Order: sequence, then structure tokens, then C-alpha cells
Amino acid sequence: MSVAWNEKRRNWPAIGSVPRGEYLFPDTVEEDLQAWWRHLIDSNINWHTVKANWAATRRCIKLLMDAGLNYEAYAVDRDDIIFLREDGFAGLSPDTVKWYIMLFGRYLKFNGNSVIDGMDLHWQNSDVHPGKDWLEREQAAVLMACDGYTVHERTALVLMLTMGLRRIEVLRLRVDGITDDGVIVCGKGHGGGKYRFVPYSKGARLQIQEMLRWREMQISDERDLDPDYEPDPELFLTQTRHPHHYNEAGTGFDKSILRGIRDKSGVEFSNHTLRRTFARLTYFENPTERTLEILASILGHEDTKVTLRYIGVSEDEKSDVMLSQSWFRSPQRS
Repeated sequence: MSVAWNEKRRNWPAIGSVPRGEYLFPDTVEEDLQAWWRHLIDSNINWHTVKANWAATRRCIKLLMDAGLNYEAYAVDRDDIIFLREDGFAGLSPDTVKWYIMLFGRYLKFNGNSVIDGMDLHWQNSDVHPGKDWLEREQAAVLMACDGYTVHERTALVLMLTMGLRRIEVLRLRVDGITDDGVIVCGKGHGGGKYRFVPYSKGARLQIQEMLRWREMQISDERDLDPDYEPDPELFLTQTRHPHHYNEAGTGFDKSILRGIRDKSGVEFSNHTLRRTFARLTYFENPTERTLEILASILGHEDTKVTLRYIGVSEDEKSDVMLSQSWFRSPQRS
């Protein structure tokens, strides 16, 4: 473990200083959570991931408690997990539900409960079926052409649908990572994630400039009320009093931005739908190996095979595309 990493860890809050909100758990559960917290802190993962695991676990426990179901780590069973998937997180996108339950499963497994490992969970429109989670070209056109979006909604849509960013990458996008030619993206992964540069799509630069102007108005309005207010460095700030960055483990971004896009456009999509749609439509516009290599770089994939699987391209589809696009035609026999 590097010296820089150790120095960063020393500045992380201790278990007693982590805000618990309105959650009030029995002592036995708090003991399990404290052990989990210490495990997360001692693991070689970034601070965002620590907080995400912590928040997701506490939320799952709270939902089970409110429903009168098993919530202690050793007692959670299949029915409790099914409740979380079907009812506890009703209204959230399938990918978000999967994310919560998978993080909760790590906590359970840490405490000796491997119930999720033995379950054949299915997630509609999720990573389990990557070839089915995209929009057709006409749906994407409807989504982009819809009127009435807020600046936040349209900027998120541009970043995800026309530039291929993940939801978490949109949340992590910082003002100092915005350049004249594109954006510096912090992807998923250990140690804060890998960085990559993503060029602007057509019209994206103007949209982000509009977002920056809106953000400055947010900050100015808040400073009129609180002269000492200092904004977080992220591009997207909450539309609340004392604007701050969105919690990666929370649902605020989904509720205040993504849900608005769905409601106004009438187009349903999960968190990864827009990114996959971008990649799939881009590839089929010019289905070459070079296009695939460029897409892999934009998406942050190390292997083009991952990109092909991600956008749901089968070997038969590749053959059909090449046959239909080829300039070469065999001479007809007389």
C-alpha cells in the first residue's frame, strides 16, 4: 500500500463520526456494521466505494426492518432478498436495484451469510442480459427531441446518450475536468477509478457550457444566503438549499434528473440503457474493427470483445452487417 494511500486513509472519518441520519438499529446490528466499516476502511478501495457499500447496506437493513422481515446479517434469507428486489426498491431502475442488492450481499457474505450466492436472480434490462438493454434509433431520436427538459436533465442525457458516460461517471465529473475539446472522466474501479478523455459529441460542448452557467447561478444564489458557502468541485450539484454533489450510493440523481427524463419523454430506460444505445448505434453506423477500437477507448473497455458483448452484437449480426455493407460483389456468371 502506497504512502499516498495511507495518508489519504488517515483523513477518513472514524466509525463514530459517520452520519447515521434517521437510522436507529439494535446494538447487535450496529456491531456488525462497525465490523463491516472497519473491513471497508482496511480494504484497498477508494472513499466513494467505502461510502457506497456503507450506505447501501444500511438502506437495505432499514427497508427490511420497516417491513417486519429479517434484517440481522445471519438471519436474512431468500424471501427477504426477493422482497428487496420486488417491493423494497419499487420505482427504481433495474440496474439500481441490482446495485443495492449486490452491495448488500457483500455485507451478508462478510458476516457468513451466502444466501445471494445460491439464488438465481434475474434483472430485467440489466447487465445479466446485456444484449437486450438498448433503445432503437427511433426511440433515441424521441428522447433527444423531447421538449421541456431542465438544464440538468438535458446535460445528463447528452453525457450518457451521446457520449457514452456511465451514471457514476456523470456524478464524478468535475468542473476542472471540462476542457475545450472534451471531458476527463473518472471511471469505476479501485483507487478512485481509471481516468480517460472523452471528446465532445456534436452539440455537447454548448450544452455543458450552459450547464456551467446554470451552476454558477446556483452558487451565486447560495452565496447570497451564505457568504461562506464553498461548492463541491463536481459539475452536478443538488437542486436544494446548500447545493452539494450527489451521493453515489443514493437515489437523488435518479429521482431528480433521470426520472424527469423518463416522465417527459415517455421512454423507459435503465442506468446503462443510454450508454449501450450510444455504443450500439455508433457501431452499426460504421461497423468496422476501427470503430470498435475507438468505442472501446471511449467506453473505457480494455478489450473490444467486452465492447461487443456490451452492445449485444452476435457473430451472426457481424456477418450480416459485413455482407450488407461490403463494396465487393462477386461477378455474375453468364
